[in-house]
Amino acid sequence: MVWLGFSGSGSNGTYTRPLSELGQMGHQAYGKRLRVGGDVATGSIQRVGHEVCFTLMQDKQVLKVAYAGTDPLPDTSP
Repeated sequence: MVWLGFSGSGSNGTYTRPLSELGQMGHQAYGKRLRVGGDVATGSIQRVGHEVCFTLMQDKQVLKVAYAGTDPLPDTSP
């Protein structure tokens, strides 16, 4: 399963960031809407109000995600 977050930048070109790059951004990554690539951890998807929370994994890195956008989520079924 692969999930890509959606960027709120409004630009035509969209860059998908690997989890390793987010680590390099440090605190600059917090509060930004970013497109991030990775595998959704099995059993991690939870709906909490209007948000969908899940965990992304890429290599040995893990990122907890809270998505509250209006774009439809991709199909994560096998």
